[in-house]
Amino acid sequence: MNPRRVSNNWSICSSPKSIVKPLLPTLLMHLLRYLTAAVLLIKRGKNSDGRRLLKNLGHVMQNVEYTDAICEFVNCLSHKFDFEMAQQKLQECEHVLERDFFLRFSWKRLVSLCLKIIVVFMTKLIWS
Repeated sequence: MNPRRVSNNWSICSSPKSIVKPLLPTLLMHLLRYLTAAVLLIKRGKNSDGRRLLKNLGHVMQNVEYTDAICEFVNCLSHKFDFEMAQQKLQECEHVLERDFFLRFSWKRLVSLCLKIIVVFMTKLIWS
């Protein structure tokens, strides 16, 4: 039996790239959203890596064409330091998170953590 044969009349293409390549933009878009949510959900403290990860994530987002409200929120905080725009993006995030299958269960926690992050960034900017 041919291992590439899936059903009677359909066989997998000889190159997996031909199947995966059109899916990459969609997959990467969601992976970036989930990576951003994971970084925002990391517990922050004096010895935590959360701040460093958030800063590194901001650098990654500068080189990516895709943006959504969650990614734009991080960009507003980590590079633009525009706290009013970050609050507006956070309101947009609520709508995105409510509809996302994987994040809909933790969207309230994520939004409350983002509000705390805004306050931390603002106080550091004021006191430095």
